[in-house]
Amino acid sequence: MKQTLTHLLSIGIFMLYTLSSCTPTTIQMNFGEDEQLSFIRTGKEWGMKINTGNQSTLHQETPLHIEIRIEEDSTCLLRGGYREVQKSPKGIICKGEIKYQSAVFTFIDCYCTDKGYITVDRMVKVNGTLPQGFNSQFGLSTSKSALSEHLKYFAPGNIYGSSENLPDNAFGKDLSLKHLLIREDRLPAPLFGIWFSDGSSVTLLTINPDGGTSRQDSQTTSPTLFTDRKVKVGSLGIITEDNQHWLGYIFPLSEGDVTYSDRTYSTGWIKREKAWSKRYHPIENGFEQKYSIALRWDKQNDFATFYKKSWRWAWEVFSPVIKKHNIEEIRKSQINVLSQNVVHKSNYYGITNAIHLAAKEQPDYQQTIMGFTGKALETAYYLLRSAEETDNPDATTHRRQALGLFNTFTRLKIAPPEAEGFELTTWKPANALGGDRVYLRSYTDGLKATLRAYQFEKSKGREHPEWLTWSKDFADWLITFQYDNGGFPRTFEPRSGKVINPAPQSSYLAIPLLVQLAEITQNEKYLQAAIKAGEYCWSIQKDGEFTGGTIDNPNAVDKEAGALSLEAYLMLYRMTRDQKWLDRAEAAAAYTETWIYIWDIPMPEDISQKELNWKKGVSTVGLQLISTGHSLADYYCCFDTDEFAALSLLTDDPHYQYVSQILLHNTCNMISLPGNEIQNLPGYGYQEEHWCLAPIRGVSNMSLWLPWVATSHLNGIYGLKDLKTEYNNHNNK
Repeated sequence: MKQTLTHLLSIGIFMLYTLSSCTPTTIQMNFGEDEQLSFIRTGKEWGMKINTGNQSTLHQETPLHIEIRIEEDSTCLLRGGYREVQKSPKGIICKGEIKYQSAVFTFIDCYCTDKGYITVDRMVKVNGTLPQGFNSQFGLSTSKSALSEHLKYFAPGNIYGSSENLPDNAFGKDLSLKHLLIREDRLPAPLFGIWFSDGSSVTLLTINPDGGTSRQDSQTTSPTLFTDRKVKVGSLGIITEDNQHWLGYIFPLSEGDVTYSDRTYSTGWIKREKAWSKRYHPIENGFEQKYSIALRWDKQNDFATFYKKSWRWAWEVFSPVIKKHNIEEIRKSQINVLSQNVVHKSNYYGITNAIHLAAKEQPDYQQTIMGFTGKALETAYYLLRSAEETDNPDATTHRRQALGLFNTFTRLKIAPPEAEGFELTTWKPANALGGDRVYLRSYTDGLKATLRAYQFEKSKGREHPEWLTWSKDFADWLITFQYDNGGFPRTFEPRSGKVINPAPQSSYLAIPLLVQLAEITQNEKYLQAAIKAGEYCWSIQKDGEFTGGTIDNPNAVDKEAGALSLEAYLMLYRMTRDQKWLDRAEAAAAYTETWIYIWDIPMPEDISQKELNWKKGVSTVGLQLISTGHSLADYYCCFDTDEFAALSLLTDDPHYQYVSQILLHNTCNMISLPGNEIQNLPGYGYQEEHWCLAPIRGVSNMSLWLPWVATSHLNGIYGLKDLKTEYNNHNNK
């Protein structure tokens, strides 16, 4: 009997050992060429690891993270591993739970790799009710060094590699901070990428983001922590610790170590504050969180190619919807707005520099200014174009206004520049941002419009030699200031021409003007100056960072630097047919489109339309962030509609045509038209200058209309017309 019991016990022990040894300790799934997703069991819990061959390995021993807001600023972070991991037809299903007091947080994560990258669909369900709040987090740690010299970051519209050319108040200015987490509605695509110096990279993207928010969150401008079930905005970024990165997503958002604060949109600026903004969901029985993220690996020799491919991936995933508009109606509406704001007094003509939309009146600073936001000479050019439209009953008025504007501005002394425009009441010379300086941007914008008008009129048999002389005089004067490296100064003192700001980063501004003069006069010196400037600009842009486009922001990374560089490089290519300029135009385009919102961010449901400048229900796809250092967005890049269309023709890449259509159509979403009336706008054809999609969501700065809004639309519309003519003529030849 004793022997039998001993024998049976031995069999039982053997069977137990056999069963336990058969329980898998690793479950794997392959994706891509050399990539492998592995789940590894240690004890009763599972962690995970992603092996990308000769690239970086990411790992997470505890994939389940919950942060509990205990009281005020007091929080605690709870971690755990999966309890169940099993393969299914959909991928790998992982389950686990975290307990806090009487509440249980149940996680179900589904991993899928059938698209060449990893997607994670997560559901977190609360069992039990407590007075505290919570967020959940998903992230992976890199196996590579987090030393700044070993890597660069990409957060579209915010960080492009380094902190060098970011303003002091921008995210990413101080990369020594432990946390760099950004709420996703500040990002044109909810994406964050890391590129290592060996070329390997990893990019995190939120899939199907909700973006919903509440009045409390969307109108709060100071760093705060509170619980709000309506907030469906997450945050992306990195946490650096022990010389490693945690790359991940937090839902709802945690923004820190720095965040933007203050209601400073009334002045156009915001502060970066070393503080946290955090949102939590209620710990309430039955409450659920659902979100999806994707991870993509790549290997590229340079940072610029890395972020181009990361952005293209995001674009393909989101497939932004084109909202079609009647473009001829848009054209007429913008011409109408410009024309009705032309001011005529005695023998002077100008266009109102700005209109306060809420008050439906001009602000105190009544000026007419060339270039940048004033666009007086651009207005003149498009009024000339409109006067030639066969169905225009106002053709005579438009032509009179256009000629009046050119005749007024050509009175300004230009070598050196006397001013950027005039006061509308006294007609004394005036400047856009005060009387102490004139900007390269203002003059190059205005004079390239003047030369376009000169060429257009010449094609109709009408000569204006004084327009050409005026433009040449400025260019000849400017060339004397060209540095040996090819650059030009940023600002000058009015009348004396003394250099005030020698910064050359925005020298691309002079290139279109110089190329136009080379084409018109056949004088080689203009082309050589343009090429020299182009070579300098590329020498500082080749790593994918473009600087100094706007004049009312610091000389920092911004959208218009890319847009204007794109125009410059395309003009150099058309003049020289040198492939390198087309390649550089593509690089500028790749950068510029990363500022375009490709996801729709809804307005808060619990706020009235009267409190918003943005119309509820209107898609935000097509808006673009303006610059680093704040989260304001506008429609400026409709200016580049024709440039992207041209790139599509020149490179045979349909993606650029897709971007062109977004810029042509979606940028018209907030123009007030019959059937799409926008409250607080004066009437037909008007559009706000800008808005914000992060706090304060749906609110604009000073509620202004400026001439650049209309001329940017018209630049794209007429540019497409000219491109079609040019293309047809080329094919006929």
